[in-house]
Amino acid sequence: MSQKINPNANERSEERTAMVFLDRKDQQTMQERFENVTVLTQANIYEGGLCQSRTLVLPDGTKKTLGVYMPGDFFFDSHEPERVLMTSGAVDVLFPGDVEWRTVKAGENYDVPPNCTFRVRCGEVSQYICDFL
Repeated sequence: MSQKINPNANERSEERTAMVFLDRKDQQTMQERFENVTVLTQANIYEGGLCQSRTLVLPDGTKKTLGVYMPGDFFFDSHEPERVLMTSGAVDVLFPGDVEWRTVKAGENYDVPPNCTFRVRCGEVSQYICDFL
């Protein structure tokens, strides 16, 4: 059974809820709560811990990750197409063939093609939701 994610609580809850905390200055129409999900306890850790996420499994079997980028310059390898929605902060992304970095702010998304190596540059702590297409 999944536990409620609450960074300020030390007690366990049987409620099956995961929350995304948003930066209100960039408020957009974004999903802030995911109800009735399973949260995988094994973290996805990249770049020496500077990028971390947790996997959610929705009732229909769809998977998403909720993650955070710490400041840094990262290389990632994709295996399947993804859509990344920034929920707070901002990142710059660079894909193969791009000549310029593209800035993606809270409330905006970027699409990742399958089977490519791409770069993400982050100057502030930033959060995201990743959908696997």
